[in-house]
Amino acid sequence: MWLSFRRIFTALFALTAAWAAPLAAQQEDISDYLTGEIKHLNVMHRDVNVHDFLLVSAFDKNGKTLERLAEKKGKVLLLTFWSRACLSCRSHMRQLAAAQDELGSDKLEVVAINLDQFQFSRVRKTLDQRGLETLAAYQDHNRNLPFRIAADPDLAFFGRAPKTLVIDPDGNVRAIANTRKDWTTPEAKAFLEALQDGRI
Repeated sequence: MWLSFRRIFTALFALTAAWAAPLAAQQEDISDYLTGEIKHLNVMHRDVNVHDFLLVSAFDKNGKTLERLAEKKGKVLLLTFWSRACLSCRSHMRQLAAAQDELGSDKLEVVAINLDQFQFSRVRKTLDQRGLETLAAYQDHNRNLPFRIAADPDLAFFGRAPKTLVIDPDGNVRAIANTRKDWTTPEAKAFLEALQDGRI
């Protein structure tokens, strides 16, 4: 009887180990990727889901086209805010556009949300004039997203420097860049690919 229990226990242990091994491989420590250009990312330690963010993504004769971030589920998102008068946003946006050009796919998108009060068509025109044609035009539908983010102390979303929220395919904020970053460096690419693959 004892031998039978022992054999059953051994078999269950082996099955559990086999199941846990790939799971452990998918749960790499995010800090392992924070080197070089992205060394000082502010890593989130609790879930903050932003899939309910509501954006204006087009405006034509039929009116506004509204889109929730949830519609982008499955993608890693680099989300930032900008305005026409923000001078530091210009270089920040150029770096993000370079990331969109090089890394953008069905698995990654830069979501740059304009905070100005002018017409949507002017948002698109401004992006084109600045050579940022590959960035999609978005506006904050409810005009409150920066305030909602700033109200969460864990996000530390304050100050004037352009910031980028790094959002995983499930809509959770995984890290925040508090300064401009070059997302096309090898270390940044490795980080974004690990997020895309669910390894971190």
